[in-house]
Amino acid sequence: MGEPHITSYINHVSRKDGNRRAMHALIPDLHATNFPVRKQRVNDSGSRRDAEAIFEIKTFTTCKSRYGNNNTRASPVSQRAQMVVQSYNRKFKKLDCNFAADVVGDGSEGVVGPFEAAQKHFYCGQVIPLCAGWFGEINEDFEKVIVSLAKEAAAGEDGMTVSPLLNMDRKGGHPR
Repeated sequence: MGEPHITSYINHVSRKDGNRRAMHALIPDLHATNFPVRKQRVNDSGSRRDAEAIFEIKTFTTCKSRYGNNNTRASPVSQRAQMVVQSYNRKFKKLDCNFAADVVGDGSEGVVGPFEAAQKHFYCGQVIPLCAGWFGEINEDFEKVIVSLAKEAAAGEDGMTVSPLLNMDRKGGHPR
């Protein structure tokens, strides 16, 4: 993101005592600068690709506003995840209108501003919603993140020490 837009935004947010509560502050729940994307497949030398990702965590209880709707097309956690993504898209567009009005004007012409363009540089081109419901259900993105992080942990040196194939001294190990 270029000058003067980012400087204008930073100055606006830093003027407030509680920066997280500043109007138009966009602060995700998690910001990973090295989120594991995937391993290199050809000539696998152990190198991997990392990406910058932002995550928003949402949980909810059993209530009519989440579980009382028609959930035949999408589960409550999927609906909530979609609302999180839409909310972030609106927030980035609002930042463009407020801090890059010289580029996007009033936002009605469909011009992509510097803040909205910056959002596309994150992994998946958007926020990754991690939503969990009252009954333990999670959205698809949450499941993908868990699988990705589990594979990353298992592939490391420490992952081999908890493998049942190598750890024979615990219950369930191969009999001697």
